Amino acid sequence: MRLIFYVLSLVVLIQCESLSKPNIVFIVADDLGWSDVSFHGSDQIMTPNIDVLAYQGIIIPQYYTDTRGTPARSALFTGKYPLRMGTQGISIASAEDRGLPTTEALLPQYLQELGYSTHLIGKWGLGKSREHYLPTNRGFDTFYGFSGSSVDYYTYNHVETWNDTVFYGLDFFNNLEPVEDQRGHLTEVLTERAVKAFEWFYSDI
Repeated sequence: MRLIFYVLSLVVLIQCESLSKPNIVFIVADDLGWSDVSFHGSDQIMTPNIDVLAYQGIIIPQYYTDTRGTPARSALFTGKYPLRMGTQGISIASAEDRGLPTTEALLPQYLQELGYSTHLIGKWGLGKSREHYLPTNRGFDTFYGFSGSSVDYYTYNHVETWNDTVFYGLDFFNNLEPVEDQRGHLTEVLTERAVKAFEWFYSDI
């Protein structure tokens, strides 16, 4: 099986049953500046592991999108300008009853049709108020992470103010099930899960 995998703000893992098709790994990092990786020429921040992935993979130097989570992800998954889907501007709030329109077919759905297994680890950020907005209903076989825009790195709780009301609660899921017993720094937890996902894949070959 070939695999696609999204992480760290988001890792997408996609694997395909045909060995003639490559595995695909997307790593999406929120608020990452152009010069925050050394393969773009930075001599202040060394990112040797990311550099290897870039040099052995595909670099897309003319892919442009919004810097915020919701519009950036909606553009990546649909190939469209966020303005065309109503996802421009600030990220979707957890208290908002909206999400990336379900009329839009997403990249992981197309990849599933091509025989890929698709997995999302990290941040979703494209709507959570209704089940049909969630990643396991938008082309991902599995999801492990948080569905909103941000969480505390240790408690995995999300806090936001909406219409003068403060909302607070756990936002960490394994597919549709809340994960209440996970401990550790969020980045390390997501990284460990990503490594395990690769191990599961290669153990099936």
